[in-house]
Amino acid sequence: MESLFNNISSVVEKKIEVLDKSILEELKSLYLNLVSKNSSDWVKVAHSCRRVLKFIADKVFPASDEKYITKDKREWQVKDNNFLNRLIRFFDKEGVSNISKSEVEFVEKYIRAVTSETQDGVHKNEITHFEASTLAIHTYLILSQVLNNLTSQTPEIKES
Repeated sequence: MESLFNNISSVVEKKIEVLDKSILEELKSLYLNLVSKNSSDWVKVAHSCRRVLKFIADKVFPASDEKYITKDKREWQVKDNNFLNRLIRFFDKEGVSNISKSEVEFVEKYIRAVTSETQDGVHKNEITHFEASTLAIHTYLILSQVLNNLTSQTPEIKES
């Protein structure tokens, strides 16, 4: 199973390097905090995941003051701070599977919960290593879906 994740992360990181090296730097920070034995570093994984998802949203679905209207006529805010909405709308716009959209929605709820916990007070700013690892894996899966979709649109991001 570890090799499966290593394969996904390797492909993601190669494609990210072509797309935007600042995202790759944040992924390195995510990894360093994840492998740390210090539990206070694990909450930093959530912050890195959030930043990575915002960076990729900025690339694939730039912010707009105009609302995005889905095929089923629902309106969504897609301003700068609505980066998770923008990722979900990217999948909607590109006709990507409901599984990919569900993955982003799951991570959105998870990140909101972690962010809320980290802002609520001194003793509520910890997550377990398992939670940090799970969040990192989901973030990589979302990145792999986004990058897989971009491969067909952006020739410099080659299939691996």
